[in-house]
Amino acid sequence: IEVKKRVGLATLGQVLGYRFLYLREYTEISSVPLLIVCSQIDK
Repeated sequence: IEVKKRVGLATLGQVLGYRFLYLREYTEISSVPLLIVCSQIDK
């Protein structure tokens, strides 16, 4: 879960990177749900 006041494309990249690293470390897990919580989205 990534929680930020304002979210942009960089935040999406962070979350995808976290997922990649997690799946590489824990090979017995096949999927990880991703969640971003924010109050504003940059356009």
